[in-house]
Amino acid sequence: MPSGESMTTVAAVKKAVDVLLAVSQGPEPVSLSQVARKAGVPIATARRLLLTLVEASLLRREGKGYSLGVRAFEIGKRAEERIDLIDVARPHLRRLSDETGESANLAVLDGTDVIYLACEECSKMVRAFTVSGARVPAHATGVGKVLLSGLADEEIEARYSEAPLVKFTEKTAGTLDDLLKEVRKARQRGYAFDEGEREDGVLCVAAPVREYSGRLAAAVSVSGPSARLQRQRTATQKKTLECASAISRHLGWRA
Repeated sequence: MPSGESMTTVAAVKKAVDVLLAVSQGPEPVSLSQVARKAGVPIATARRLLLTLVEASLLRREGKGYSLGVRAFEIGKRAEERIDLIDVARPHLRRLSDETGESANLAVLDGTDVIYLACEECSKMVRAFTVSGARVPAHATGVGKVLLSGLADEEIEARYSEAPLVKFTEKTAGTLDDLLKEVRKARQRGYAFDEGEREDGVLCVAAPVREYSGRLAAAVSVSGPSARLQRQRTATQKKTLECASAISRHLGWRA
């Protein structure tokens, strides 16, 4: 894309964001002229952007003005839930990392990927670590298998109907049948392992975090060098499950 076209696109997006913010800062409903003045755009531009945002359900018409739409509330609610989840989970992750001597992580599912929301690194020189915000294919991770276990097999098949199962190591699930076998194990056990499936020499144990309704909301994991973590595999599994249960209780889940 030519640089001029790119800048034009960015400028248009910024104007749309300014219009959305102008409405959100209310009081609602906000008239066309008020939106144009607050966003600093001409009336014609404000009208065009408002119509686009209404079509996207980010805004809605209310009499002669505009208010936030249902999709804006959905986005805000999801952001609030994730922020609350991180705040609740952080001290538990820190304790899990301290108790196991390895790195602890919190992740959520997004399509066929997992997104790491929070990571607590251990202090050892040789360690496994993940950056908060990192996106990783779910099929090659312990947290991914745990999170996929909260879906029906049919939903998993639908998600992977056009998504390639990339093999990162010899142990990575390379077919949908292989992945479903791993997910069913996680569903039955209530936890999952990643034994060198994303990266050779790294072991990970993951457990589910549930919200008040019982929905699987996230997954907690401990990861480290296989040679070291194998020696305390059972104890690490137990502590990871305890951590996930503690976070779930804070979110209102009662088994």
